[in-house]
Amino acid sequence: MERSPNSLFPRIFGLFFPLAYQAINWTQPHTFLDQELAQIVRDGEIGKRRIDRLVQVTTLNSTLEWVYIHIEVQSQVDSDFAERLFTYNYRLYDRYHRPVATLAVLADESLNWRPEGFSYNLLTQRTRKDVEARYTAKWQLAKLLYERDWGKQQIIDLFAVIDWLMTLPPELEKQLWTSISELGSAE
Repeated sequence: MERSPNSLFPRIFGLFFPLAYQAINWTQPHTFLDQELAQIVRDGEIGKRRIDRLVQVTTLNSTLEWVYIHIEVQSQVDSDFAERLFTYNYRLYDRYHRPVATLAVLADESLNWRPEGFSYNLLTQRTRKDVEARYTAKWQLAKLLYERDWGKQQIIDLFAVIDWLMTLPPELEKQLWTSISELGSAE
């Protein structure tokens, strides 16, 4: 008798996430939210194989929860991994206004690399002595805001604060604003 992936999900989930497994009421049905995930995660990178699932489960205290499971098979360390998961999690929350537990299975061969988390609140301190890293951080933030469909004026207003916190040398500031203007024109 062949089992469907849906029926195998609890066993696989328990294997990889035993503590989270214990908080879920597996007598209640779970629902894969493939359409919801597809609208959020548009990852067109070639060469990376990903199997992502968004699943609605019922916890033992009878609340419905969404669990985002990211499975990635990769051959090398990915410094953007934690940020990418943060972005997917935020996009899901932003669109559906639901907290989402994000769980990841790392299938790479590196025993020394394990991402610990992503935080953007220390970018000012982390890039204090590295203007190129600061430029890159501000550029990534601008692209993220455009992806979120922020209006041009909203981005300019926010960048007034960001510029105050994360100053750049004049030539890099000019380059950044040129890139942001081009990004805004392409929208």
